[in-house]
Amino acid sequence: MPIVIIGSNTITNCSQVILVAGTEVFRLRQPDAEGHLVADFLVCDAAGEPLARTARNGILQSVAGVVVRHGPTVSEVLDGTGRIRARAEQLDAETVRLTGTFGVPGTVLEATADALRLPQQGVISHCTIAGTGTAIEVQAQGAITFGKLVAPPRPGFRVTNDVRALPQKQRRPK
Repeated sequence: MPIVIIGSNTITNCSQVILVAGTEVFRLRQPDAEGHLVADFLVCDAAGEPLARTARNGILQSVAGVVVRHGPTVSEVLDGTGRIRARAEQLDAETVRLTGTFGVPGTVLEATADALRLPQQGVISHCTIAGTGTAIEVQAQGAITFGKLVAPPRPGFRVTNDVRALPQKQRRPK
């Protein structure tokens, strides 16, 4: 997994970077066939009103005038005035910098060049979050969780469509 830099914070080995009120507001996806950066955003204004939801560098929902601009190393969401509202920029082969305003009504995060600004005037800066499922989760009530672990799979339980992967005694007779 790549390194994601948000302000002066570094996040490594996380499947979901930021959750707000149970909603993933940023996801970095596998590069496309040409090796270009691919990202999903849930972008809002300062009040938390949705501006755009994007998936794989394309707009799913947006207010009028919002566009997605992307190139080999950049994916960004611009509002109707041309102002960049969210941006993911690949700095090198393993590092992506994220800036923008993300969230839902009442719970807004702003990722600037130097910090991650939280609801109710909080700021996160100069932190390293490594090896967790969800790096940062902000609940609607304002509670913040860092490094929320993802439940491991249950031992011995697996889903497969390939009967050859099952032990002999679990196979159906022919």
